[in-house]
This record gives sequence, C-alpha cells and structure tokens, in this order.
Amino acid sequence: DFLANKRCFAYKYPGGESMMQVAYRVYGLLEEIKVKYAGKKVLLICHGGVCRVLHTYFQDMTNEEFFNYNLDNAVLQEYEL
Repeated sequence: DFLANKRCFAYKYPGGESMMQVAYRVYGLLEEIKVKYAGKKVLLICHGGVCRVLHTYFQDMTNEEFFNYNLDNAVLQEYEL
C-alpha cells in the first residue's frame, strides 16, 4: 500500500500530510528563507521525503522521477535560491 500511496501525491496519511501538503509547507519555508536570509547560506537537515520535495523546488521532475528519486543517507545537496 505504501508504494501505491507514494504515487498519489494527494493521499493524506492518517494523522499526517499528503505530499502536496508537504510541498506547500516546504515551498513556503523556502520562500521565507529567500527573504529572511538573502545573501546568506542556510543549512537544512531533513529526511528523504522532504529532500525529495526540496529537489522539486529547484528542478522540474516528472511523477515517475519524483517516485524514484532517492538519496543515500547523510548526503549534502547544495542549491542556490
């Protein structure tokens, strides 16, 4: 069931959020960081689901690319706002 739900971005886990809700929240945070910390470096530490959403903010991905996007643990990704 988890893998099937992972493909459905609107599926809301019981007591949790859908990926669309996570993206809305993460994108809002990134917009806030752009304003509040303009010209500065910011370190975000997060789990894989949020890393996947962060990546979509900076690079367009198909649904299939999003579904298959994985990072190894403790990987440093650098993006520029």
